[in-house]
Amino acid sequence: MSMLPQLQVLVLKSNQLFGNVGPSTIVKKENHCEFLKLRILSFASNNFTGTLPNKWFKSFKSMMAKSTNDTLFMQNGYRQVDQYQFTTEITYKGSVVTFSKILTTLVIIDASSNGFSGVIPRSFGELVLLCGLNLSNNAFTGMIPSQFGALHQLESLDLSSNDLSGVIPVQLAWLDFLSVFNLSYNRLVGRIPGSRHFQTFSNLSFMGNNGLCGPPLSKQCDNSASNSGLHHSDRDQVDVILFLFTGLGFGVGFAVTVVVVWEIRIRKLSKGCITSLCQSKVFCM
Repeated sequence: MSMLPQLQVLVLKSNQLFGNVGPSTIVKKENHCEFLKLRILSFASNNFTGTLPNKWFKSFKSMMAKSTNDTLFMQNGYRQVDQYQFTTEITYKGSVVTFSKILTTLVIIDASSNGFSGVIPRSFGELVLLCGLNLSNNAFTGMIPSQFGALHQLESLDLSSNDLSGVIPVQLAWLDFLSVFNLSYNRLVGRIPGSRHFQTFSNLSFMGNNGLCGPPLSKQCDNSASNSGLHHSDRDQVDVILFLFTGLGFGVGFAVTVVVVWEIRIRKLSKGCITSLCQSKVFCM
């Protein structure tokens, strides 16, 4: 497949494929397995295992930036007459959809229903043109990458039925186009980010996570759950802010003390009280 630099759609779903995906460990050339033109990738419902290589997705250049030569629909650029328009059947927003004409703005990765493990690659956050990402029904562990907050074109995100832990990144609340969202059946904890957009999702999006609390769930959060909703990076920022406020408060208090002391001394002098240092006597006018 490394010999297909113009490949735009790759659908391998519902087969009996097994093994790892991504660059082969026996291939030493860095440009192998680079999909520079790929916009739709589906290898769902197979028997793939192992981890998803973080560096591999950095080669998906067509998912990172729009080209000035893009047409409205995907076409075979090798034929000048009767250009072939791609047709494919993929799972999009939880439903199987057949596209007879694929918009070039449709960018999807579907790796669901396999046996992938390890952490979710943070490089997904660089694929800013992604419309749909489905990693459900695998064995991913670790936290949800906060880099997902950069996927502002994302309309569908399904991370259900994995072994993800930690809190839901607050950055996900910034994805205004997100209409299909599923984090069910993981081990997530803490408060669900309190944004108006998140309140539009039903309980089904969060069920199976006993440690989650807050709307839209009926389970209320206590103080400990509220505090656990902060990432380590967020806690560091809070610590810095508290340090700055403490320092500012100390500085203001010191300045006020100096002003008050000088004001008292000036008032005493204005009453005409003069102290004689030689005789240790006070003469008042």
